Amino acid sequence: MMSKGCSCQDGERHRRKLKKSTASAGKEDIIVAGGYGTDSVEMFNWRQRQWSPLQSIPKTCSSATSFVYNNHVTIAGGHCSGYVNDMIRLNINPNLDLSRRWMPSYAVKILSRMPEPRRDHSTQLFDDNLLIVGGRTTASYQDNLSSVILYDIKKNECKKLAPLPYEVNDMTTVRLGDKIVVLGGVDIHGQALDTVIIYNVKTEQSHVLPPMRCKRWGCTAVVIGNNIVVLGGMDEQRRVLKSVEAFNFESYTSQELPEMSQARCVHTAVLV
Repeated sequence: MMSKGCSCQDGERHRRKLKKSTASAGKEDIIVAGGYGTDSVEMFNWRQRQWSPLQSIPKTCSSATSFVYNNHVTIAGGHCSGYVNDMIRLNINPNLDLSRRWMPSYAVKILSRMPEPRRDHSTQLFDDNLLIVGGRTTASYQDNLSSVILYDIKKNECKKLAPLPYEVNDMTTVRLGDKIVVLGGVDIHGQALDTVIIYNVKTEQSHVLPPMRCKRWGCTAVVIGNNIVVLGGMDEQRRVLKSVEAFNFESYTSQELPEMSQARCVHTAVLV
């Protein structure tokens, strides 16, 4: 069930809960990699509000995912002149050396299968559970999904949760405590969205947040302190974006940040 509005007291209480959930463990730099037609990598310094180039990935790659584990940034899968199932990684210990190159990572094996095939979806890790959100079953936007799946890694089981309030693909998500925030994407009519909702994994309920400053799909987002930072994507006129915006849970307002050096869509981003 989605809540479309709330009283001032409820809104303030909701805002305080969100603020408590936005810890980023002191990480304040964003690495952005790849995207449609590019192999470039760059890093945004949050304190200095400045972008710096990093070593490129081995080949152009879009629609990949990324994560930080054991002092390495790992980029997994994606589309590089064909779908791939490999991983590459960059050592960031003790400090990120701008000259370091991306290296092959780990072997891949099939763990389980989802209830239905899906692409252009989003995932977030919750302890020993992987939340799988939205996407589509074919190349058609009319086959967008609103379904939410919780995959128990230890039990190797999938459980269906209450769906999102609308079908969406090519959105981005971030985790805030026991919630996820779903930002932008494409609806069943093929239209770009500026919609932002927060979904509580425990109660399986959704709540509307203020929209983004522009409509985006194929964008990425990270959480820094009390801010959700949204990077790039493609707008409703199918222009690839350099723009970066941040939504602050303390002031409940958004602001533009310095643009990336290159426009990016269906890229990947990670906090280090």
